[in-house]
Amino acid sequence: MITASGFIVLPENDGCPSLEDIACSLGRAPRWRGSLKGWWTVLQHSIAIERLAHARVLPVRTRLFALLHDAHEAVTGDVSKHWKPRSMQDHEDDLDNRIRKSLGLPDPTFQEKLAVGILDTDLALAEAAIAVVDGAEAFVSGRVGRSAPTDALAAVREVYEYSDAVGSTWDPACLCQQLFVTQVRLLVGEVKAC
Repeated sequence: MITASGFIVLPENDGCPSLEDIACSLGRAPRWRGSLKGWWTVLQHSIAIERLAHARVLPVRTRLFALLHDAHEAVTGDVSKHWKPRSMQDHEDDLDNRIRKSLGLPDPTFQEKLAVGILDTDLALAEAAIAVVDGAEAFVSGRVGRSAPTDALAAVREVYEYSDAVGSTWDPACLCQQLFVTQVRLLVGEVKAC
C-alpha cells in the first residue's frame, strides 16, 4: 500500500503512515461503506469520538487512544466487523502497534480499550441516527439494545457542523485533517508529560 506522500506500508516491512497520511486517507474513506445520507468519513468519526471522550471527561490517554482507534484504516480501509476475518484484525493490531511506536506511546490498558469500545459503540448509534441511510438506526439500536446517548448525538452534530463550515475532508489541506494531526500531537505531548 502506498500512502498519499508516497511511503510504502506492507505487512512484510515495518512501515508506518505519517499522521498527515493517516488524516488524508481517513478523510477520503466513508464510514458505513458509503451507505450514508451525506458525506461522513472515518476522519470525522475519529474526531467525533475524541470529542465524545472529552465531553465525558475521560483521561487524556483514553482520548488519544479513541482518536487513533481507527488509524489503521488509513491502510486497511473501513471493513465492517461482521465481514472482517481474523487475519484482518491481526493486520490492524500490527498497524496500531506501529503507529503507537512511531508516536512513542505505550499500549492501551484493558480499561482504556474497554472505554474506547464503549465510545465507538455509542458513536455508531449516533451515526446511525444522524448520518446513515434510513433503517440503520433501528437496525443498530436493535442489535445493541439501546438508542444513541445524547452526548454521542451532540458529538456527531458538532463535527458535522464543523465539517460543513470548513469544507470537504477530501482536500489534504482541509481543516479537519489539520485538526486531527494537531489534536494527536497535542494529546501525545500531554500523555508524555504525565
